[in-house]
Amino acid sequence: LTFHCTFSETDLGNHTIRPLTNWNWTFCENRISNTVLYCIFWWGSKHQVFQVYNSKWGKRECGSGLCRWIAKFDGFYLSDGKYTPVKKYDWLT
Repeated sequence: LTFHCTFSETDLGNHTIRPLTNWNWTFCENRISNTVLYCIFWWGSKHQVFQVYNSKWGKRECGSGLCRWIAKFDGFYLSDGKYTPVKKYDWLT
């Protein structure tokens, strides 16, 4: 899985991870404006781009303070680390 993430003027660069591995980051949410973190993902011929974090829905979706995205063959799932992951996006081909 290869991905590239950005938020505000911060570019987190390209990363490639192997199956069953993790990539983690932390940040302080901007209290003045909306914090939005975008990533584009590639897996073979599949791709997808979406907001992996948005302060407008972050507290609701990731109430524990942890947003855990899981990439699977059929799409992307989100969990707050406590509950069963919920499918949010399909892969695009």
